[in-house]
Amino acid sequence: MIRRVALVLLTAFAPLPALALSCEPWSPEQAFAMAEDADGLYRPAIGRFAFDPARLPGGPGGLPPAERAFVPAAFEGRALGPRGFTDAFSGNVLLQVSCALDWCGGVIPGQTYLVFFELTDRGPTAELGPCATVVFPNPDAGVERRLTGCLNGARCAPG
Repeated sequence: MIRRVALVLLTAFAPLPALALSCEPWSPEQAFAMAEDADGLYRPAIGRFAFDPARLPGGPGGLPPAERAFVPAAFEGRALGPRGFTDAFSGNVLLQVSCALDWCGGVIPGQTYLVFFELTDRGPTAELGPCATVVFPNPDAGVERRLTGCLNGARCAPG
């Protein structure tokens, strides 16, 4: 009996970060559909970020987890147009990072990503939550082809 009570108390008072964050994986096609249905304007692009990773909340050597943080970054890449990811897309962007407990969104400087930038009055903004929905690492040629098809009215389904 005492062991059962002790076990119940230990589980009831377990630290919240010990609990797992469960994210349903998103596909680039789901992100395209979300962007298409959104009130705002989005611009899908493939490229790389340059920024100071110490400005990200929740990362090693970074800031403590925050409800929301805005991190300025540079982006160099190509945006989606009717013929594919052929439009030059580079300049200053904003990373809007949010956390759930100790889990925070983030990207790695220099790594290639497919990003759905929301075009806001603050400039192109990538929303980085603990569960990735608009940022996809290392997109391949198949993803590029499928999203080009989505833009041009083809059936937009994961490959």
